[in-house]
Amino acid sequence: MLMSDYLLSPIEDIAQFEGRKYALILAPELEDRHSHNITNAIETFSALGFEEIKVVASQHSGVRIDKMNNTKVTPSVETSLRHVDRALDSLAELIGPTDLFTLYVTGHGSLDNSRNHKAYLQIGGQKLYAGDLADQVNELCPGHARLIISDQCYGADFMYEFTTAAPMVGIAASKTRDCSYSETFPDNFFPALKKTGNVTYAFAQAYLDKEMRHFNQQFPVITIVGEKRGTYPKKHFSGERWAKKIIRRFRFEVQAHGSL
Repeated sequence: MLMSDYLLSPIEDIAQFEGRKYALILAPELEDRHSHNITNAIETFSALGFEEIKVVASQHSGVRIDKMNNTKVTPSVETSLRHVDRALDSLAELIGPTDLFTLYVTGHGSLDNSRNHKAYLQIGGQKLYAGDLADQVNELCPGHARLIISDQCYGADFMYEFTTAAPMVGIAASKTRDCSYSETFPDNFFPALKKTGNVTYAFAQAYLDKEMRHFNQQFPVITIVGEKRGTYPKKHFSGERWAKKIIRRFRFEVQAHGSL
């Protein structure tokens, strides 16, 4: 499924991605609402044919990933930098040069003012800096296609650390220097992605949630790094118009081709 002027990377249509697909879900320091996000992500990635899904989540998250009857999911209900390293190392042994690496992060994000406002996750009493994690991903999966979904406060600050390598699609539930206030974005994004497999369409569908944008003043962003590079929507005051245009284009092409 091509989206003409808007499709800048083959990662955007992961349902049609030709290589194998692997995911790492990081969910440290959770509240109950984040447990639903993890389940949503696992169900979506499984439905889209991911070969392996590694989950590193707080044992207090409320989601019993250790009891899930899903052979694709390898859980760790302990969270420390060491557990993240182990999960990345095990994925690096599986992922080939034509495969897709997906990272989904949910939980609580922060900025370290002592380090020039660098984004990090609090994990097991330690700080997992986005830049350090991006360096690990670049080292373990050099040149691999990657999809980064940053669903926490200061999500864009975290996601942008991964934009140095292509091809890559990065999604953040909130713009730079801003917070993510609810599970509204993943509740809209993952069902749309599960149904269509198209990342850009799913993002546009989630962006149109009026409660998120008008009540919470939360504005998601998507960055695409491919033959071209762009961050969308260009301006948040025109974001609704941009998202509706994406959805109209997608539906037109579905009708033209007769299937998703």
